[in-house]
Amino acid sequence: QQQELLPYFAHAGCFIHASTHEQWGLVVNEAMAAGLPVLVSNRCGCFEDLVVEGINGFGFNPDDKEQLTKLMFKVSSGEIDLDNISQSALQHIHKFSPDYFAQGLIQAVEYALAHQN
Repeated sequence: QQQELLPYFAHAGCFIHASTHEQWGLVVNEAMAAGLPVLVSNRCGCFEDLVVEGINGFGFNPDDKEQLTKLMFKVSSGEIDLDNISQSALQHIHKFSPDYFAQGLIQAVEYALAHQN
């Protein structure tokens, strides 16, 4: 399914996820992995973990159309450096990769084994 999204991501300047309720929103991970700045609803479960405000994207209240409109204008007007935000999105999303998780798990197990009483 992710492969189907890649052509769309390749032509996008940013990704907007305007969900009014969602547990996580895996498509946000996929958009960031494609190097897209993200505008994510603050009601999406991934918002707090994935979006670093102004660094790799922006959050918004999905009921506030004016707020989203202003963010869309900000992104499309050249007011912000999308290249930097794109790079930050790529760097941040790697912290959520299976390899990164596995490495953290290995470190936790090694620490626990080394500190047994």
